[in-house]
Formats: sequence, structure tokens, C-alpha cells
Amino acid sequence: MKKIFVILMAAMVFLASCSGEKLTYEENCDYGVKAMEKGDYTVAIGYFIETVEMEPDRADAYLCRAMLYEKSGDFNSAVKDYEKAIEIDSGLTDAYEGLAGIYKLRGRTEAAEEILKASYLENESEILLAGLSEAETSGTVIPLAAGIVG
Repeated sequence: MKKIFVILMAAMVFLASCSGEKLTYEENCDYGVKAMEKGDYTVAIGYFIETVEMEPDRADAYLCRAMLYEKSGDFNSAVKDYEKAIEIDSGLTDAYEGLAGIYKLRGRTEAAEEILKASYLENESEILLAGLSEAETSGTVIPLAAGIVG
């Protein structure tokens, strides 16, 4: 049901853009963030679907959409977008952290640890290394990406 609603919202955003002036990438991002701040994740996802279609080589669009998918409970779509964001920009530590968080929540601790290790090796991130060490010793859930996902 959620996927149908997301598709309908994306279609509405698309149709709205066809009926008048087309929104820019930045405007879609702004409207998406505003919808997210109101708690309307479905509408926000629709705007970020549009941003990804407009500029498919921008890792930040995939990252934002992944965080929104995660927040709305669509973990499969979130994983795909986190992976795409990493593919485009391997320095995007929030994408590694979000992906690892989902794997950890799904009980795939070893995969989560490998993702964080890969990020550390790629980015030499002290913060992610500290999070990995804490998760290994305490068995706690790795925090989800900062910002949208709390």
C-alpha cells in the first residue's frame, strides 16, 4: 500500500511539474525537506524521486531519498538508494552509516560491521570507527544516519 501511495505522489509531482513551470533540482530538494519537516514522508519522497530523475549522478539526492524511505519503513528501497549513493560518492559516510544501521536492525551484524569497516578504510572516519567499536563491545544498535532519521 505504501509503495502505491509513493508512486501516486510521484505521479502528482510529475503532473504538477508538467502543468506549469518545472521545479529546479534545488526547489524539489527544498520542498522535499519542508514536507519531511512536517512529517509528510510520502510527499517528501515524491520530491526526491523527482530530484533523482533530474540529476541521477548526485549522491545527495539518493542519500536524502534513502533516509526518507528508511523513516517511512521501506527498508528495501532505502538499501538500494544508500548503495547507489555510495557508488556515486564513496566519501558519503552518512550513506554507509544508514546502510549499516538497516543491516544491524535486520540482524545482519557482520554485514553492518563490514560496511562500517569499508567506510573507515575509504574515508578514515574516526567517528564511524568509534561507532563500530561501541557496537562490537556493547551489542547495541548502530545509530541510523543523522539528520532525517532519528
